[in-house]
Amino acid sequence: MGRRGLALVAAVVVVLAPLVGVDARADAPPPPFDEDLPATAGPDLLRLPPVTAPPLTNAPPWKAEPILVSGAVAYRDGELLYQDYLFDDHGADGARDPLQPQPYGVAVPIGTYTYPTGEGYHGNDADLVEVRVKPHGNDTLFRVTFNTLVDADTAAFTIALGDEDSPVVDWPHGANVHGPAEVFVTVHEGVGETPDGTPVPVTVDLARQQVTVAVPHSLWDPGDGIGTVALGAGLWAGDEYLVPAPTTSETTPGGAGVIQDPPAFFNVAFRTDEPIGGTNRYWANEQQALSLAQHDVAPFTLPVDFGKLQRHENDESGVPTTGSIDRIFSSRFDLGVGVDLSTSCAAQGVGCKGLHYTRLQPYNLYVPEGFEERELGLTLLLHSLNANYNQYANTKNQSQYGDRDTGSFVLTPLARGHDGNYYDYALADVFEAWADVARHYDLEPAFTSIGGYSMGGYGTFKLAMAYPDLFARGHATVGSALPHWVRLPALRNVPILMWNAAADELVPIAEPLFDFEEAQRYGIRLELDVFPTADHLLLALNDEYGPGAEFLGSHRVDPNPPFVTYIVNPTDHDQHMPLGLNADHAYWLSDMTVRVNNTDSATFRDTLEDGRVDAHSHAFGVGDPARRLPETGAAVLEGGALGPFPYTRHILEWDAAPTAPVADRLDLRLVNVATLTVDLDRAGLTCGAEMNVVTDGPATITLVGGDGCVRVVQADADAASAPATNPANLSSTVRRSTSTRPA
Repeated sequence: MGRRGLALVAAVVVVLAPLVGVDARADAPPPPFDEDLPATAGPDLLRLPPVTAPPLTNAPPWKAEPILVSGAVAYRDGELLYQDYLFDDHGADGARDPLQPQPYGVAVPIGTYTYPTGEGYHGNDADLVEVRVKPHGNDTLFRVTFNTLVDADTAAFTIALGDEDSPVVDWPHGANVHGPAEVFVTVHEGVGETPDGTPVPVTVDLARQQVTVAVPHSLWDPGDGIGTVALGAGLWAGDEYLVPAPTTSETTPGGAGVIQDPPAFFNVAFRTDEPIGGTNRYWANEQQALSLAQHDVAPFTLPVDFGKLQRHENDESGVPTTGSIDRIFSSRFDLGVGVDLSTSCAAQGVGCKGLHYTRLQPYNLYVPEGFEERELGLTLLLHSLNANYNQYANTKNQSQYGDRDTGSFVLTPLARGHDGNYYDYALADVFEAWADVARHYDLEPAFTSIGGYSMGGYGTFKLAMAYPDLFARGHATVGSALPHWVRLPALRNVPILMWNAAADELVPIAEPLFDFEEAQRYGIRLELDVFPTADHLLLALNDEYGPGAEFLGSHRVDPNPPFVTYIVNPTDHDQHMPLGLNADHAYWLSDMTVRVNNTDSATFRDTLEDGRVDAHSHAFGVGDPARRLPETGAAVLEGGALGPFPYTRHILEWDAAPTAPVADRLDLRLVNVATLTVDLDRAGLTCGAEMNVVTDGPATITLVGGDGCVRVVQADADAASAPATNPANLSSTVRRSTSTRPA
């Protein structure tokens, strides 16, 4: 604590009341599914009630609801709110410390600052979440919310106050920046003071990670006119800000490079014009980094209309509503504090928490014009390895997906970091962000599709195979089903378009070619387009996805298809169950478990422990469509930044489904399945339906109907009718191992 702080401790109030998580409002919008898509689709996490993390809650006299749109300003209930970006605390554009981990890949922040490595620092201490301004009696109150606030000793901030005619001056306490101001208040170690040592009352609420400053009118009084406000946050040591050096140490931040008198601030507020997406813009800090490198914070000085505040006028004109926007949500998972750049999910494997531990998480959302007038679809667009949630912001990949048909929101979550491969908490983040979108916008749940680049292409396969009843179609770019080819049959009702590069150095063309071979063997619909002159990044740089958007098109999920194929992997299921990511059901089949580990079984080639069910309800009067022979063709991708690019097309398609006699009959083919539940109503069957089961071992099948029916069928293997390996046509291979109809 500085020498002035010792004399000012009486002005400090520290609130320590614990707030682990706050239930959302009772009148919060419902989960993302309605009558258009059954509430069993996807994992349970989609339907858990929302929570509100403590930093987004209010204590008197604050009452306005947060904006939750980054880079936005609003007047609400007599308060001015500014919502900052998350994880944008990278300081000035200096030079990177080569000794510190930089796991950003293509998503390199233009700011180069890194936090000290010693005890008490958390890699995120100066990250601003929100700033509020409020006239209150004889004071003007300022509330600053941090993303990580463990104690009051690490982070510090300075508020610069003035009017529209204020001179440009240097900021105090070694901040090493300049901007227009007449009054400064600096808060450090839980105390507030002006440059001459005049104390300013401060309240620190550690539970909410908020600091409130009461600036008396005797110091600054804008009346009902325009007052200007600016704010920067950094680290504190002794009597002044801790200034970054070129190299990080236990007690010194790094990344200053050769900047003379490096600015101390990691994060600056009131940045309403930060560009997002594209080179160096993944973390929404380009303007911040470039301006700080020039020691200039004048561009981030905000004029505040105190007349509006006093009259309690509401003004949302500073909140973007369409296009590519960054949003914030509260995660239900408390993984710790701060950011750990040394974490590698690729190296750690199961249970990885990612890099970004905080309860508040960001995602990018493309909102089409006219979203208020109709329900829109949702397209998950998963980011690639070493990228982040702004990878597709303001790209044609995003807008072409979003503007197709009647319009689709396009969601890209952070997934807790750059390399989570959509497992564990990275996967949980996807569904938490999805549920958050559904609570703020009107979705047409059946109009949902998925896509992604590289790791996002892998995620496209992974999610569509684990939760096929969520998606109508998928578009995987320079990705592969590796290492889960054997689960491709689960895509029976989810056609996939693959775009792959013949010269891909990261996803060798042999992998998607094998995907195609396996898709042909399993009899699913898949198109593989091969770009002969492309490498791994060319399609991203070209940024033209018109044919992909056309493939996704206007297709909707069929919630009750007549044929269902599903594959459960017990390791993935058990691992994900505690997170609400259960993957043991699809459409009208649920509660699927395996009987044995199939390591030594030749029944189902490629599997280790998967269980598989192929089901056909004859109630729909639909037969199994014939699989066409592979078709080939050629096309040219027009309209991109680098094209045109020719490509070859390899297509697996079906003929139209034939009609068949309607019957109260269910055919099941089971491989390594111990238990299975069938929803008779959704399958169109009655409690007395005829059961025709082929299984490689004992299985318990529970039939449940809306009329109170609960019927249990025990099935066992019949050597004469053991299941054929990977049939191309289900209806031609099902034989009666067990045929039952209740009396």
